[in-house]
Amino acid sequence: MFGWRRDQSEGGQPVRRHADRRDPAAPTATDPALAPTDPALAAGRDAHLRQFIGADWRVLPGGLGDDRLDVYVFPPSSEHPFLTLVTSGMSDHPMAMPPGLESQSRMELLLALAPGWAGLDPIAPLEASPPGGPLADERNSWPIRLLRDLAQLPRKGGVLSWGQSVPHGDPARPYADGVPFTGAVIGPPIGYSPDLMTCETPVARVAYLAVLPVTRAEMAFTVARPDGAERLFDLFFDCDVSAVIDPQRPSVV
Repeated sequence: MFGWRRDQSEGGQPVRRHADRRDPAAPTATDPALAPTDPALAAGRDAHLRQFIGADWRVLPGGLGDDRLDVYVFPPSSEHPFLTLVTSGMSDHPMAMPPGLESQSRMELLLALAPGWAGLDPIAPLEASPPGGPLADERNSWPIRLLRDLAQLPRKGGVLSWGQSVPHGDPARPYADGVPFTGAVIGPPIGYSPDLMTCETPVARVAYLAVLPVTRAEMAFTVARPDGAERLFDLFFDCDVSAVIDPQRPSVV
């Protein structure tokens, strides 16, 4: 499992890098300070997803001890003709956000994959994937791994926020052989209703943001200036880049 450290680029953008060793003082899944899921919070999240993505999903379980973190997988629909993967449980643990970002202290993450993505059509639990099966290949499983690694950050005392850059390693490297992406940026779920981003529950507000994989050039563009993330998102909109991961897409910069 990855640990994390937070840096800042020369351009002033927040950067969180994958580290090879986690902070031994960081809380773990068995830490008593990490409370179990509040049923009202979980019910509010599920109702929100039913409204904005769909009522039909399967679960890729990813429990951490007794404190669960799941990934919901929604099948393609007429409105969203692709697979949608959404975390459930990340927002159980609020993050210590800087002033002005308190509304994002509880967050869930999503990304989307093309229909028929190897190992997810038909949908099968990752843990039940047979040895040598499609999800044993990092070229197929890296989006799931990325989503889970980022979603576990609040459990370790870390923070993610809008526009956050997350290089894959230091120096950054591709997520898998043949994959052009060497990091990700946290941003808008392009291709979904903007209302998906804000979920009001009886417990607290939950922000739903997308994990947007980026190329080396896109990452350099993002961290080079204070408004780099916003400019990158504008380029994504202009170039019809959505939350659907396309390993064949050209860099927008």
